[in-house]
Amino acid sequence: MWLSFVSLMWSFMVVMPQPVCCIILYFIQSINILLEGVPSEINIESLRNDLLALDGVQGIHQLKVWAITSKNVHLTAHLIAPDVDQRALYHQAVELLGHEHGITQVTLQIEEDECHPHQHEHSH
Repeated sequence: MWLSFVSLMWSFMVVMPQPVCCIILYFIQSINILLEGVPSEINIESLRNDLLALDGVQGIHQLKVWAITSKNVHLTAHLIAPDVDQRALYHQAVELLGHEHGITQVTLQIEEDECHPHQHEHSH
């Protein structure tokens, strides 16, 4: 549905003056930020594959990417990586995300094994 709206807006922009086009594009970007959507310049599958390619990473879950502003993109994820130097993996992942994907606000949880919901109880 969102893609249809963008396609429709794009067809109108072809005949609109440039200032009107800029305002509409700014409005669309602002709506995505307010809804905390994945920024359009982020390819989530490429990002997931890059993280999985890091040495020792066997899986990923709880991967979330959102924008606070157009230049302030955040990521949280749980990496399943048993038997690795967690500190080294963390630094490799942060460097990869910054250099390859432009994400500098990162929260990673590196786990020894996959945590399945309701498999065990957490104390809060």
